[in-house]
Amino acid sequence: MSREPLTNGDLLTDSHFSYRGIITNDLTNSDLEVLTYYNQIGGQEIILDEMNNDFGWKKLPFSFLNENTIFMSIMAVCRSFYIYIIEKYSKVISFLS
Repeated sequence: MSREPLTNGDLLTDSHFSYRGIITNDLTNSDLEVLTYYNQIGGQEIILDEMNNDFGWKKLPFSFLNENTIFMSIMAVCRSFYIYIIEKYSKVISFLS
């Protein structure tokens, strides 16, 4: 659980702090390990959002699971190629990041 001061305060509760916490049943890992794992999940959600919006995962083109599985796999490979190409060209072209 963490507590951070707010600049203006909360109008509903008249509190000057923002509270955040992670609920878990993991009793074996330390607090830092749980936080690191939680942050990794957030990174994966960004990748899934990118696949949904940029590579067509939001509206799958086929009616059957087998065809959609192949489509999603090909789009994941295309994303890997895209990232590789962007990394290579961004070293040469200044406005590409």
